[in-house]
Amino acid sequence: METIDLGVCTGQLFRADPERVVYLLPGATYPVSAPLLWFARSVASDHGWTVLQVDDTRDESDAHTWVADRFRAALDALPEPSRRAVITKSITSLCAPEAAAMALPGIWLTPLNTREEVSEGLAANPTPTLAIGGGADPSWDRAAANRAQIEVFEVPGADHTLGGSSASQSLDMLRSVVDRIDRFFEIHLD
Repeated sequence: METIDLGVCTGQLFRADPERVVYLLPGATYPVSAPLLWFARSVASDHGWTVLQVDDTRDESDAHTWVADRFRAALDALPEPSRRAVITKSITSLCAPEAAAMALPGIWLTPLNTREEVSEGLAANPTPTLAIGGGADPSWDRAAANRAQIEVFEVPGADHTLGGSSASQSLDMLRSVVDRIDRFFEIHLD
């Protein structure tokens, strides 16, 4: 792992195949070192993808600007590979319209699909798209995800961290999410 300067923040680069790069974007207060994103990065690495993770949590700036600046900085940090994908958490799902315009496959952890621009961005993406939400998360709209005609995985009873009411339950939920991410890589990104 090497730390790189993205201009607006730092990032960590986990090198593997330079022609396959995953851009991993944090939540507003959910860093890339937190369990969901740590294991998502690990799965991508297991499948031979280089991972560039944006290491920043949201400041007081406009959410759209904050997300767009970090997404663009990550995309511009490396020479363009032949294959790219994105993994986001929550607020960084605001880049869904741009990812769709670029035809980037993606895994969207707790996307803010109650926001029209996110649900429309997910639906417009012509490439494999997986949205993972929690059944007890008020930011998650299962019906909107289903209408988008994308792959959907809902964790029953999970909150916005995709966790539950106890450590044991949260570990079980995390395992189900990691398994689903791994399956998505096997089917669509290998």
